[in-house]
Amino acid sequence: MARFDLTTGNPIKKIVFFSIPLVGGSFLQQLYNFLDTLIVGRLIGVHALAVIGAYYPLSFLILGFIQGTCVGFSIPLAQSVGDKNKRNIEAYLFNGIILCSFMAIILTPTMMIGSREILSP
Repeated sequence: MARFDLTTGNPIKKIVFFSIPLVGGSFLQQLYNFLDTLIVGRLIGVHALAVIGAYYPLSFLILGFIQGTCVGFSIPLAQSVGDKNKRNIEAYLFNGIILCSFMAIILTPTMMIGSREILSP
């Protein structure tokens, strides 16, 4: 497997090449949201669609918190990749996986149990 080094070469070409999967993933996510809204709104009803709309901010809050924490690890990890410091790369990657997994394991059941109380008026 060829290695794609983002630290050398033309930065514009590297950024564009790197961003193609990100743009594609965002497009597919928006398509999913559109189709989900269409199917739920037409087949289940407007009340079900309202529930999805009410739950989305709470879901986004939790996912945003977890993603923000995980993205925080990308700064020292990226610096270590740029320095080609394999020891630090492994340490930051391992610690990030452990912390983010721990947060997901704790927050997922907590939100599943407490979502009714949080969403109640």
